Amino acid sequence: MKKKRVAIFLPELYYDGIETLYRNLSRFWNYEKFEFTYFITAPQKFPTEDEVISNGVKTIHLPVSTSKNIFFYWKIVYNALKRQTPFDVVHANNDFINSQILFAAQIMGVPQRISHVHSSGDIKKHRTLHFIYAFFSKKLLRKSANYFLAPSLESGSYFYGDQPFDLIMQGINLNLFLNLNNNNKRTSNLRSNSPRFITVASLIPLKNPLFLLDVFCELLKIKPNSTLTWIGSGPMQDQIRRIAAQRGVENSVHLLGNRKDVDALMKNHDYFIFPSISEGLGLALLEAQASGLDCFISDGIPKTANCGKCLEISLNLSASEWAKTIVDFINSGQNLEIDTDKLLEFDIRRMGNELMQLYGSC
Repeated sequence: MKKKRVAIFLPELYYDGIETLYRNLSRFWNYEKFEFTYFITAPQKFPTEDEVISNGVKTIHLPVSTSKNIFFYWKIVYNALKRQTPFDVVHANNDFINSQILFAAQIMGVPQRISHVHSSGDIKKHRTLHFIYAFFSKKLLRKSANYFLAPSLESGSYFYGDQPFDLIMQGINLNLFLNLNNNNKRTSNLRSNSPRFITVASLIPLKNPLFLLDVFCELLKIKPNSTLTWIGSGPMQDQIRRIAAQRGVENSVHLLGNRKDVDALMKNHDYFIFPSISEGLGLALLEAQASGLDCFISDGIPKTANCGKCLEISLNLSASEWAKTIVDFINSGQNLEIDTDKLLEFDIRRMGNELMQLYGSC
């Protein structure tokens, strides 16, 4: 039987949410039925790439999209696809760039062209050039894609408007994180006077890192022995480090950068903080809940991601109000209940099977 050839476009292949997702999926693809190529829209090779290649995926790097090439990026994609043709499926996971990726695929006659978005907002939307590009991108996407996917209603509605789309639950490797016997029995491990907080998020404006640091500084005023472990990297990392030092909290804020052992680190902490301005879903939040952590999240997180272990706090509240809400919860001795059935819906194997069923349908 001839294998279906699938091209999957990704912004990077590092340790962040969507990249981790497809790195994990590479372990579960059916390589007897499909041939996978990851087109990575970043020029450098990433440390995780060897793992993906060893699992059976071919990787190809493209130039990153910039303000200089953004309106003609489809030509770069077209040439890259042409060198590797033919493909049966092109699956784009690059949000606003999806339209150009799939336009190139449409010109080449690729029968199955999948747009898959993963966020529900954009911190650049106030910029005139980006607003213009986003407007035309959404128009082009309707004509160039013939399958529309999103991880949540919020994400799909933001990108697709009234265009019908299908929900497909993003997945995590539950085997690494899930510990059902302890998910609701962490009270004895919690140190109410020295709680250990953790977050997993890129240091970019959309993840609200400055506000998170403000919240933690307020927490330290009430519980001075608290710690915050911060996993992730990004352009704001030096700024966060500098501000933490200016406020004298650098010994309590541990910036670890990107890590492979997120599952082990999660299980060594008490609470998860996630004040993102918006999220497509929030894979790290799923991992935190699977690890048994009670989570303090913003109202910018899709409701879909709450598997019972989340306390939602409005971003309209101040950092001190966030801190008070969190401390009141800790002092109450509450322990939120996990919805195991809902959590199991986010098993990465389920997502992989759904995607391969879609790939095989053309």
